[in-house]
Amino acid sequence: MASVGKRVSELTTPAFVLDRVKVEANCSNMLATCADLGLTLRAQTKTHKTVEGTVLQTGGSKRGLVTSTLQEAEFYADHGFDDILYGYPFIPHHLPRVHTLTGRLEKFHVIVDSRLAVDTLTAAPPPPGKTWSVFIKVDCGKQTSWRVVGGRVRDGVGHIITRGTKHYPRWCLCPLWQFLLGPITS
Repeated sequence: MASVGKRVSELTTPAFVLDRVKVEANCSNMLATCADLGLTLRAQTKTHKTVEGTVLQTGGSKRGLVTSTLQEAEFYADHGFDDILYGYPFIPHHLPRVHTLTGRLEKFHVIVDSRLAVDTLTAAPPPPGKTWSVFIKVDCGKQTSWRVVGGRVRDGVGHIITRGTKHYPRWCLCPLWQFLLGPITS
């Protein structure tokens, strides 16, 4: 904060410089646009990684963000944020930290992109009173995850969708297109 109000030429570099008025306006405009469309914005914290920026992005609610690392998810949880999506595909090595975050937050979500991830979460009980909240990463042409063919997901995740969550009582599946905007409430 010692740099607030200084000229750019007076700053020690590297320095994170922004126009707060513009950032606030952009965040307000995006939140209003989503509200007008009946959507919930999921704020991406990848670039700035700041509590202050994320508070602006969430309109002060401190809910509905996506992080790039588990360390970032833990950081935001430590600062009172909730409804966090860990935006990198789940791997078995992550299970202990994902289990902890799922237990301590009202809402914590992971992304799966492989049969191994699905099998790992299906075999592992979530914390008491919780379900695994899972977003499904689908390949849109770069061949990095499950592929959508004729509108259907194949290679390991189709059985989850077609059988429904009654066969996976510890799962909460989020529709695919919600990855960018977050869950829609009815």
